[in-house]
Amino acid sequence: MLDNSGLHVEPDLLRVTQFTTIDTRSRRQQPLDVTGIAPLIRHITTACSLVVAYLSGVRTGEARNLLRGCVTRDPKLGLIFMSGQRL
Repeated sequence: MLDNSGLHVEPDLLRVTQFTTIDTRSRRQQPLDVTGIAPLIRHITTACSLVVAYLSGVRTGEARNLLRGCVTRDPKLGLIFMSGQRL
């Protein structure tokens, strides 16, 4: 579809080749291209969900009902509130 659109598309436009290092070891040995991004995003999303559930103390069902923007801050009280959907 992109080829037929007439737009100029550079091959390997979305390719990550430089990664941060920890103690002289790179986080990744091979470049990351488009095919590797979707699984990596799924891993990161899962890790974030686990961290939110663990650190907030919510149960699994409660964590699954959270939506983007569910955290609000009350500057007057200095508290952080998290709200989900009721099923």
